[in-house]
Amino acid sequence: MSEDTSAWIQFFGRLHPAVLHLPIGLIAGLAVIELNALVRRRPGPTELTRLLAWLVAASAVIAAASGYVLSLEGDHVGTTLNLHMYCGIGLAVACVLMAAVNSRARTARPYYALLLVVLAVMLPTGHLGGSLTHGDDFLTQPFAEKRPTASAPAASETTSPTRTPTTQPLAAPAPAGQPEAHNLFATQIAPILIDRCGTCHGQSRQKAGLAMHTAEALARGSRHGPVFVAGKPGESEIVRRLRLPVDDEDHMPPAEKPQPSEEQIRLVEQWIASGASFTAAAAATNASREAQDRSSAGHVDRQDADPTQAVGTATVRERSRSDRPAAGPGPVKPAAVLTPVPPADPAALAALRENLVHCEVVAEGSHRLWVDFAAIARSTDDALAARLIEPLLPQLDTLALARSAVGDKVVGLLARATHLRSLDLRGTKVTDAGLAAIAGLPELHDLALGRTHLTDAAAEHLAAMPALERVYIWSAGLSPQAVAKLRERRPGLHVDAGDAGDAKVKQVEGEIKLTGDLPPPGPPPAAAQASAAGQPAASGPPTTAGPQPAPDPKPADRPAAPTGARKLRPANSICPVSGKPIDIKYVVLHKNRLIGFCCGDCAAKFWADPDKYETKLASTKP
Repeated sequence: MSEDTSAWIQFFGRLHPAVLHLPIGLIAGLAVIELNALVRRRPGPTELTRLLAWLVAASAVIAAASGYVLSLEGDHVGTTLNLHMYCGIGLAVACVLMAAVNSRARTARPYYALLLVVLAVMLPTGHLGGSLTHGDDFLTQPFAEKRPTASAPAASETTSPTRTPTTQPLAAPAPAGQPEAHNLFATQIAPILIDRCGTCHGQSRQKAGLAMHTAEALARGSRHGPVFVAGKPGESEIVRRLRLPVDDEDHMPPAEKPQPSEEQIRLVEQWIASGASFTAAAAATNASREAQDRSSAGHVDRQDADPTQAVGTATVRERSRSDRPAAGPGPVKPAAVLTPVPPADPAALAALRENLVHCEVVAEGSHRLWVDFAAIARSTDDALAARLIEPLLPQLDTLALARSAVGDKVVGLLARATHLRSLDLRGTKVTDAGLAAIAGLPELHDLALGRTHLTDAAAEHLAAMPALERVYIWSAGLSPQAVAKLRERRPGLHVDAGDAGDAKVKQVEGEIKLTGDLPPPGPPPAAAQASAAGQPAASGPPTTAGPQPAPDPKPADRPAAPTGARKLRPANSICPVSGKPIDIKYVVLHKNRLIGFCCGDCAAKFWADPDKYETKLASTKP
């Protein structure tokens, strides 16, 4: 077969999306006409229905033939494609039979029977075709959003209720002894590929022969070659396609599809650079955490109907703590995987709201809670706090009790809050006994104890906390020796005891020099006079302090110097009004002379009647 013939055949196959709607519309129109005839009691074939029936048959045959040719390209595979193809061929055959019966049958019953068969086959054929292009759950997705299944409560912790599975998940067996939840590919890379690439490269649709619904299919690549080169992200086709401009024809995903975030692309690059292993353990990198944070805010992980084949275990991807107010002095380090918790009791949440206690979930789709008593801290005691907190102990993630009157009773209750990660007890009545009660909390990362009444024994309890990363104990009663011992026992623990000392001086600003204190611009007066007379300036020993002004000549002998050649000086040294020494800050220009005064009042009096003080000025010398 020549290349031109092959191209025309391929072109005919790709006409399928353009022609498949024609038989659907014609069949619907024919059914409406026949129904109208039955209602009016005028059944039976007519010239119009015969023409429509043959148009239906011709368009159905063209749609079925083009669809079959399109399937040979290999972009779609699987059971859905086969069912769609068989139904389409069956529909075309039924349409031809219907047109033939309509033209030759003496009674209308066989024709009506075949019309009902055509209508019955058309519906599943169209549905299967839509499933190929839009996903298996496209039709039923709205119902899945409103009625989540009760058989998988943990899934609500990990998946958005707006999407349901369309492809089998990427899955690779975890190494022996390694939990599936810590598999880098399964927990971090697979959700990105399934969510952003699974529609076109999944189980039922495989454009360019590329499937990404299993690790084996991804490693096999497309008909054009492998999609990644282990250890070389710069030479990997998947990275090249992701990094192309969105308007580029080769960019993937297509511009009209949801795009992966920059953090997700970097995570794919890091996975390839690390060797593209399908079984390596997850590393707690910033990129992976950011990508998971984005995933929790709107990107969705897909899971197969078989829960045993799901990617990873139920996880909660926590959004960045910078997106909401911090409960304590510092942010809590996001965890790559958080253990899911059961939903909170609605009555307990309502009690928090009634008592003006702030409460919200720490991540979208999670049941972990951030509870803050700041609004009622002054009126919160052990009894009130215990009544409100105890029903929510399994859901507590972040708790702020700062500046309240709670003590060891409430802190002792928190020993049962096994998912607590941040606790703010600043300014409370907690003692060493309370710390001993919570020393075994497995997830407590951040603890604020400023302005409490502890002793040196508290250092032992703090050192025993397994997951503690930051502790704030300024003005908490611990001696410098106890703080030093704590830092020695836990060198990786950030201990803020308010003893950091003065900051080191990095730079000192130089002395400020005002322009009024600088020498006047231009050459010295002696040089200016010599220049005006056409003579060279007198030579003398060099000076080290810059240009020095020459002695001021008498007023009668003063030569005409360039403007700005030297500072202006008052013509008098004694105030003509008060007889006191002048202050250079108070001067008046009068008859081309600069007159100095001791104060502003004297200058005002002089300006009111200058002639009155002329005699005093004549007898005054500078």
